[in-house]
Amino acid sequence: MTRPDPPDQAGVPRRLRRRLTLHVREQGDRGSASLELIGVSVLLLVPLFYLVMTLAQLQAGAYAVSGAARDAGRVFAESRDVGAAHSRSQAAARIIFEDYGFASGDVQVTCLDDPCLGPDARVRATTSLRVQLPLVPDVVRGVVPSEVVVHGEHLATVDRFRGGS
Repeated sequence: MTRPDPPDQAGVPRRLRRRLTLHVREQGDRGSASLELIGVSVLLLVPLFYLVMTLAQLQAGAYAVSGAARDAGRVFAESRDVGAAHSRSQAAARIIFEDYGFASGDVQVTCLDDPCLGPDARVRATTSLRVQLPLVPDVVRGVVPSEVVVHGEHLATVDRFRGGS
């Protein structure tokens, strides 16, 4: 005749507790690897996604100011009249900013030589743009910068041999 196992403090026989403990040890980690992979992936992918979005926005801003400065300087240097040159260069820069998805930017064109549009005269076009960082909530705008200012500059030369007056 076999003796029954004496119960432990919780009232569960020792043999049954031993079998349950072994079963839990064998089965305890089953299925948790996929859950850990999902958790770690989310923790890594969300900041990576934000970083890519932010860098793409900043890169678009850098291309916009560079292109706007280049085109504003070229258009100004190809003009015949200084008054028309300013309005044409502003329009050229505005088109470039809009092409890159920005509503507006600042453009300043200055003549470095006198006369301004004489042969071999130099013209400096300077642009700046405020690039809004994506997904920055209004609550943290006082603590975290919500925009970055990007600058561009281009030096254009008036053609030496252009015809006409």
